Amino acid sequence: MNPRRFDSWQRFGSVDFQQSLCDFLFIMATAKEYLDYLDKEMSIMGILSTFCVAAVALAIDRVGNADLAKDTVFRRIWEQHSSYVLAGSGWLVLAAFCFYLQRSQLAYYYGGISLSIDNPEGHPWSTATWLAEADSWASWLRYRIGFMCLVLAFTSYAAALFGAAGSGRMLPIWPLWAMPMLIALEQVPHCWILRRYRYEAEPFRKLYASIRPSKAKAMRAKRNAWKANG
Repeated sequence: MNPRRFDSWQRFGSVDFQQSLCDFLFIMATAKEYLDYLDKEMSIMGILSTFCVAAVALAIDRVGNADLAKDTVFRRIWEQHSSYVLAGSGWLVLAAFCFYLQRSQLAYYYGGISLSIDNPEGHPWSTATWLAEADSWASWLRYRIGFMCLVLAFTSYAAALFGAAGSGRMLPIWPLWAMPMLIALEQVPHCWILRRYRYEAEPFRKLYASIRPSKAKAMRAKRNAWKANG
C-alpha cells in the first residue's frame, strides 16, 4: 500500500479514496500490533533455547559427575541408562536449534514488516504480504518441530530416571528409535498439510474439501463403467 496515493486532496471526498485510506490505516494499525506480538514471540523463543541448553548442561553435569563410590540415583542412571541420557540431551540440543531458527525467522519477518512500513517504495513486498507470510502456518513449523524434540528429550530423561529409581534393570534400546518414528509418522504428514495450505484458516478442512470432489468423481466413473459393462 503506497501512502503517496493519498497526496491528491482533490480526491479526498471520493468513495474510492476513503476506502483506500481506511484499508491503509487498518493495515498500519494491524502491522504495529503484529510487530509487538512478534517481539514477544522472539523473546519466548530465546528463553526456550536458553532453557534447553541449560537443561542439557545440568543433566550432563549431574549424571556425568556422579560419585561412583556411592549408590545414588545419578550413578545408576549413568551406569544403566546412559544411552537414554545421551539421547535426551541430543533431542534437547536439537530443540534449542529449532527454537533458535524460529527466532531468526521471526526476526526476518519483523524486519521486513518494519521496512515495508518505513519505506514502501523500496521493498518488493507490501506490508499486507509480509503480514500474511508471517502469520502463515509454514512460518511456525520450526517451533512445532522444536516442541516435539522437547517432548522426546524429557520422555528419555523421565524413562532413565524412573528406570534407575525403580527396579534398576537396564531399559531396552528400541524405544529410543521407536518414539521418534511414531512422532515422525504423525508429524510429517501434519507439517506437509500445514505447509501446503499455509494461508488457510482451517487447513485440514481445506484438504478434505480438495479430496472429496476427486473421490466423488472416481465413484461416478466407476459406477458409469459398471453400468456400461452391465
